Amino acid sequence: MGFSKDWLTVKGPEDELRKLALLDCLFNYDHSLSIKMGVHFLLWGGAIQFFGTKRHHGKWLKDTEDYVVKGCFSMTELGHGSNVRGIETVTTYDSSTGEFVINTPCESAQKYWIGGAANHATHTIVFSQLIIDGGNQGVHAFIAQIRNENGDICPNIRIADCGHKIGLNGVDNGRIWFDNVRVPRENLLNSVADVSSDGKYLTAIKDPDQRFAAFLSPLTSGRVIIAPSAVYSAKIGLATAIRYSLTRRAFSVTPNGPEVSKALFGEYVAVKRSKKLFKGLGLEHMNTSRPVIPSQLTSSTMRQAQFQNDIFCPRERDLLERFAAEVSQCQAQGKSKEYAFTLNYQLAEDLGRAFSDRAVLHTFLNAEASVTSGPLKNVLDLVRSMYVLVTLEEDAAFLRYGYLSMDNAAIVRKEVAKLCSELRPQALSLVSSFGLPDAFLSPIAFNWVEANASSSEQN
Repeated sequence: MGFSKDWLTVKGPEDELRKLALLDCLFNYDHSLSIKMGVHFLLWGGAIQFFGTKRHHGKWLKDTEDYVVKGCFSMTELGHGSNVRGIETVTTYDSSTGEFVINTPCESAQKYWIGGAANHATHTIVFSQLIIDGGNQGVHAFIAQIRNENGDICPNIRIADCGHKIGLNGVDNGRIWFDNVRVPRENLLNSVADVSSDGKYLTAIKDPDQRFAAFLSPLTSGRVIIAPSAVYSAKIGLATAIRYSLTRRAFSVTPNGPEVSKALFGEYVAVKRSKKLFKGLGLEHMNTSRPVIPSQLTSSTMRQAQFQNDIFCPRERDLLERFAAEVSQCQAQGKSKEYAFTLNYQLAEDLGRAFSDRAVLHTFLNAEASVTSGPLKNVLDLVRSMYVLVTLEEDAAFLRYGYLSMDNAAIVRKEVAKLCSELRPQALSLVSSFGLPDAFLSPIAFNWVEANASSSEQN
């Protein structure tokens, strides 16, 4: 299959760009398929690539590319999701046979919502507590076969489908139980730690916290890659909605007059709903003095890049200072760092959003700076202002922490409506610039009358 050629066995900048381009096309085409492929290549294949060593790479990566094996990723349990350290699946080592024995000790330890497990996966990466000589060495990852070459479930393994979902039903999410499942010692993914044939636990990282961090750090890139899928969904939805609304109008301002186009609000809705992928940028803005926000905003001021930067950057800096102070205060009272973070999760959420918003703005400004003056730059300026003002309107933190007054918040809301009107003539051009094939869009994006005609039903 051309898609998977050299996906895991060849590395380099050009290869990584090719993978991103392929994922872009796949996400636009079908989300269920893209998730199935992502589980197989990025989670299963990525785990072997990053958690494993040469003994695993030579045995598994080429077979993964060629679909000789079909992999899934068994981390989440019924009782544990983000708290990976708390997972309950247990693996012990049997030195008499040189095998690991994997068990699901209770119902909350069942591997849950595992993409690809219900129907197709032949193998899985099992995250489990490793017990050596009665001592728990923490979470480790193991390769386990769950189906044979005929697709039959392997002995001592039970699998159930998670059932119908609100969406993505092309992904066969499943549940897995392990009942004394034996796997070879070599199936431990040993980039961070290993177990010798006589049962000795071997690792160069003695501190359990540091070992756990090193073990899970490769997963970060996989999490980030999930984010663009929301952008792809927004592109398809927006392209369809804009085309539809430009031809189907509702109500008129004056009797028998032209009807108001729903497309006025297309970009507005997309900005509110979409999430952008961004790269971590420099934090030079954190060292500047806090700018003064005008007490009475004007249309001209709100559309200036300087104002937009001045209201996003101090918000991020101030929230970081607040968060650090609150966590430090909790720790001074004897609470652990993890518990202090949990107690201040609302501030952490506000801070994360502030960082994201500022990073998107700076990415936009950098891209805009490369465009010469003209119609394109004017449209980009409108789109940027729309993004910033919708963010100001939507995020209550600007009011909560005093960056916007109630009066200015009302002015921002009115300006958003003005921007919708100004972007209206460019709406179709903007969504056409996505380059989406017509076949990817819903029928209502084109001749929606014909698509809903009785003759279409009969055919």
